[in-house]
Parts: sequence; structure tokens; C-alpha cells
Amino acid sequence: MRFLTLIAAVLLFPGPAVAQKAHVASVDGEDMARQIVVQSTREDVAANDARVAKVRGWLDKAVKNSGESERAVAAACERSARYFFDLTKSRATAQEMLEAVATHGRAGKAMQETLADYIKVRRQVAGMTHAAAMAAMAYSVTGR
Repeated sequence: MRFLTLIAAVLLFPGPAVAQKAHVASVDGEDMARQIVVQSTREDVAANDARVAKVRGWLDKAVKNSGESERAVAAACERSARYFFDLTKSRATAQEMLEAVATHGRAGKAMQETLADYIKVRRQVAGMTHAAAMAAMAYSVTGR
């Protein structure tokens, strides 16, 4: 009887092991850049980490180019990373998506268009890395 009670308790109250992680877009302000890094690297990072500063720069640039809020940019990057995984079963991160938007996004060009271009380029070759996709996008933009 105790065994059944224990099983029922585990099933009804699974505890923190199955708790959902916070989405990047649910965080406000300066912490958003840090949260993007935390989710992308899967490790805790300090607010003054150099990676956070780099992501902060990309986030500011993406917001400026797209005219969207930080929350909208972060949410679009997170959704695109999940979409990429659903399509390819390969890991992509919101940080990678953000870098693509910040680097290849242009004022007047929809952010989703840039994200779609990035995903299209990265899907062209199975196992293409983020660095290779960024290089391919730079190559196509410059017309070489």
C-alpha cells in the first residue's frame, strides 16, 4: 500500500525535475542578454561576463534595426531556434539566431525574414555549423 501511495505522490507531484525553464522573453531589462547566454550555453553566467556584453550589443543592434522591443526580438530568436530543432533535430540557440539578426538584419527588413534566411542557409548542408552559416550569409550578402 505504501508503494502505491509513493507512486501516486510521484505522479501527482513530480517536483522540480520536470519544471519548465523560464523562456528568454519572460525576462526584462538588462537581464535579458544574460538569460539568452544562460539558455544558449546551459550554464550560469555572471552579469559582467564578456559573452553577456557581446549579446547585449547584438540585442541592441537587432532592436534598432527591426524596430521591435527586446522582448519581441528575444522571443523571435527563441522560437526560431526551437523551429530549427523541430525541422532538423540539430541544436541551434537563441544566441545564434540573435547574432544572425544583428549581423545580417537591416533597417526596413523584417526580422523574421532574416531568421528565415539564416535557417534556410543552415539547412542547405546537413550538420552545417553556425559559423559556416554566418560565413555563407556574409558571402551571399556581399555577392562573392
